[in-house]
Amino acid sequence: MKSLTPDLLAEVADALDLSSAALVEKDYRVVEVLAALQHAALPHGISLVFAGGTCLARAHQLVARMSEDVDLKIAITPVPSSKNAARKVLGALKDTIRKIAADLGFPDPVISAKNENHYIRAELRYAGSMGEDVDLRPHLLVELTYAPAALPTVDRSVRSFVSEATDAKPEIQQITCISVDETAAEKFVALTRRTAGYLEGRKTDAYDRFLIRHVYDLHCILPHLDLPRVSTLARQIMVSDAEQFKKWFPAYAADPEAGTEQALAYLMTNSECRDSFDRFQASMVYGEHFTYDTAMASVQSLYAAIKKTENHVDEKNDVEPDRK
Repeated sequence: MKSLTPDLLAEVADALDLSSAALVEKDYRVVEVLAALQHAALPHGISLVFAGGTCLARAHQLVARMSEDVDLKIAITPVPSSKNAARKVLGALKDTIRKIAADLGFPDPVISAKNENHYIRAELRYAGSMGEDVDLRPHLLVELTYAPAALPTVDRSVRSFVSEATDAKPEIQQITCISVDETAAEKFVALTRRTAGYLEGRKTDAYDRFLIRHVYDLHCILPHLDLPRVSTLARQIMVSDAEQFKKWFPAYAADPEAGTEQALAYLMTNSECRDSFDRFQASMVYGEHFTYDTAMASVQSLYAAIKKTENHVDEKNDVEPDRK
């Protein structure tokens, strides 16, 4: 783990007009872990694809906000012959993550897995991770999901705030990323499915204050989307998630579209959601700010496009992702 002086962190925060030096350090640790994962000797057959909000911010550069997670999709080639074989290969990946954490100097990483290792989660703490920034998680979160990319991937570079402010080369010259279209489909369904699940009352932690970031992201990336492609994939994910989470969210499973509309109505009218969005922008967004109504109008616009799309399955792109 590279040492970062308080003076450097403060200078970078000032140069980029960031709200806190803690954002600079966490961003650097995110890129540091991502680079280590990219260069690690992964278990045989495994490849990783960068995904999520951090990918939008640091690779695609379409959102100007802090993102504190490392989200990666896992692909295995050739596809394992059985669930047990997949579980074994994915289990070896946990050991790789543990070694990377140790090599970088993260003490006592908390690593867990669900669904036969299809979802792996690692919480990494560092000396500066327990600061006073209440909107930052107290750890760096690494999440890996066994779900090959549904749409064609793209290659991008990734640089930290530190390299950006000091005009240094990107720490990662090239990394495989999921497309903006796929990210949009996943974010829309995650936002609405988890909100709908919260409203069902069976899993109260389905919705949390961090979920509101999807509203900001969807607004920012809407002009860059291939709406028919996003809409088709979003419908596929809705069906897949309905099946996967039917134990927790039976009403959503029975009628995903109705659940989606209930979620959108709640997001539009709930004052806590609005307040969460404002707090999120104040502490995490270093680019242009938007009103909550403006951002939610974009989410509604995306849903209007999804509703117009027939629920058909393209066998080439059909995917049954494991959602967290």
